[in-house]
Amino acid sequence: MSEYQYFEFQAVDWSLGEKQIEELRKYSGRAAITSTSFVNEYHYGDFKGDSLKWMQKYFDGFFYFANWGTRELFLRFPKAAIESKLIEQYCSGEVFDLVETDSHSIVCFSVDEIDSDQLWESDEGTLSDFLKLRSAVLENEDYRVFFKF
Repeated sequence: MSEYQYFEFQAVDWSLGEKQIEELRKYSGRAAITSTSFVNEYHYGDFKGDSLKWMQKYFDGFFYFANWGTRELFLRFPKAAIESKLIEQYCSGEVFDLVETDSHSIVCFSVDEIDSDQLWESDEGTLSDFLKLRSAVLENEDYRVFFKF
């Protein structure tokens, strides 16, 4: 069985400029890169970037899927728009982490080696659905969406 990894990043609150796109292009010559996204699949290679650093610098959402069961979802929020302490109340366990920068809070979910029937069954196109959860938090201040995790 061959290796498969899927990486998807999306910017929601702003668009990448030409300089940022050029910076990202240095990490992959074949990734689909637009002013709002970076998407790439790997069958034998590996991602050369740092997902968390990219979230801190460029993107509002990140989804990673590997065929051996690892799944990661990162959602970035403007720090002034959410209450980190409330998010921590809804999210607990080994799969959750909250990373704070000067301007953002990044909610990180990571699961290793899950059964394919458990969670995130599709290997593509799922980040857009998760970004709807991000919008629900920002628009409605409804942190219950984090109970899913």
